[in-house]
Amino acid sequence: MSESRLGDYLAHMHDAAADACNFVAGFSKADFFEDKRTQQCHHHESHHHR
Repeated sequence: MSESRLGDYLAHMHDAAADACNFVAGFSKADFFEDKRTQQCHHHESHHHR
């Protein structure tokens, strides 16, 4: 991976992590497990970026 692509990749990872934090802000563990949309987003993102 070139250095310029590495920077883009790291920026994308940072943005995705910030989004994930914002999606679950204020959620309890029970809220998370009861919200299918949040679980699907987590599942999609964790498998998409392997």
